[in-house]
Amino acid sequence: ASGAGKSTAAKNSPHAQLLSDELVILRPNKRGTFQAYGTPFYSTCGRLGEAIDAPLHNLFFLVQSPDNHIATMAPHMLYKQMLQIICIRHRHHQETQQLLQLVDRLVPYIKALHLRPDPSFWALLHPEKEHEYVQTQRPDTPSLT
Repeated sequence: ASGAGKSTAAKNSPHAQLLSDELVILRPNKRGTFQAYGTPFYSTCGRLGEAIDAPLHNLFFLVQSPDNHIATMAPHMLYKQMLQIICIRHRHHQETQQLLQLVDRLVPYIKALHLRPDPSFWALLHPEKEHEYVQTQRPDTPSLT
């Protein structure tokens, strides 16, 4: 969603390959899991998404927070959030049903990532590299936008 912190998180991730800060493609793969694909769509973070793909391990909804932590989401909130961001390009009942079934399969991957507007959230995602990411939060650090 707009204002959640996607672009700020991308700006605070210069070490990471970027699929996109706006739109990625998720597709089931032959292993029964999902693959995420980068897209070159408009980016407000100053970096375009790369033409790469990667296995999906987690899918996070970003939440602006004074501290970094990962939380589970209530099922009704999870579905509400997903339905607000998926692209439905057709009105055919069967295709809509298939899309909703894919959302059902994505549920185990989805969590909320509460994060500060600095790179320190990476320590949650890669604890073995915490020393590379953790920075001291300054009082004048801007809020996520």
